Amino acid sequence: MKRKISLLLALVIALLASSCGGQTGTNDQTTVGDSQTEPVETTAAGPIASYLPDTDLDGFTLRVATWQDKNGEYFTVAEADGDVVNDAIYDAVSKVRDGSWTLDKFISMTKDVYSDLDSDGTRSSGDLYGFLGYKKLYGWQSAYVSCYTEGSDGKISLGYNKEKFVDVVERMNTLLNGSEGGYITGNEPDSKIFIDGRALFHYTALETLTYDDMRASDIDYGVLPLPKYDEKQENYITPSFDCQFAIPTTAKELDKISLLIEAYSSAGYNITREAYFETALSTKYTRDDDSVEMLGIISDTLAVDLAYLNTSAGINGLGRAFMYCFSNPDAGIASYLDSIEPSEKAIIENLNEFFEG
Repeated sequence: MKRKISLLLALVIALLASSCGGQTGTNDQTTVGDSQTEPVETTAAGPIASYLPDTDLDGFTLRVATWQDKNGEYFTVAEADGDVVNDAIYDAVSKVRDGSWTLDKFISMTKDVYSDLDSDGTRSSGDLYGFLGYKKLYGWQSAYVSCYTEGSDGKISLGYNKEKFVDVVERMNTLLNGSEGGYITGNEPDSKIFIDGRALFHYTALETLTYDDMRASDIDYGVLPLPKYDEKQENYITPSFDCQFAIPTTAKELDKISLLIEAYSSAGYNITREAYFETALSTKYTRDDDSVEMLGIISDTLAVDLAYLNTSAGINGLGRAFMYCFSNPDAGIASYLDSIEPSEKAIIENLNEFFEG
């Protein structure tokens, strides 16, 4: 029996000051080997920083130039108010550590990062963006809204913060559909723009780190947990989901079947999960110690949303209401939530009856 590892979702971040030639420096012409004394125009593929215009990232003003040495190697030289541009990105890592990595911080770092690289005058897959997302944004909802609550009697009931739900949807819709920095690749995630070095942040499953094209990419990248809703939130939340087990109604020896399912689930959590994070991801598929530390935080904050699991593969249910709202940005969010609550309550009633039975 094959056991599929759950999809673990996180932000993958490009490290701006990395360069094709392996050097970084401040905006000082004398610090980059035998570089010329004047910047040169280039369309060569290079690090994301070489494409960015002067951009303010929450207080960090990036001034970037690309230089060419006598061997034709391209180096990115960047200054951010006296510091190399990496400081603007590692600022996110430090905020994760001190608990202040929030949705506001994330949006402020991404909403204005854009460059029309292919010069076609339109926002397209050939340009550079602050945040690379997609319509369904699998699991994003679970990081901010828990739809079900469990009472002292063990019964499930509908209970979620509708105002918070609407707020997160509206802010993400503004980022992805109403700002220069957000870009939607389609219904499903597509990492190509990020792998080509043309996106600052990319929301995707951690398994993306294991893909051959990601490992072969010239970009340096790190990993971050999803930001908190605000600093009042105690812990980061990493959405995780997998398929449920289904047992035929004609099956016999249910006690033995249940024991095996419990054993597989326990082994998956205690053995496979640990090996996946501590051996595979942290050793083979990350490029810096900060990402290893961030993976530890992600591993410790995994969460599964029962409402998500109980929603069909479509998007017409409370557990995947974010998907519907992102796919239909002009729809009334609050009225849509009101319209699906009766059917959701019926699902919950069936669940309670099943577990009581």
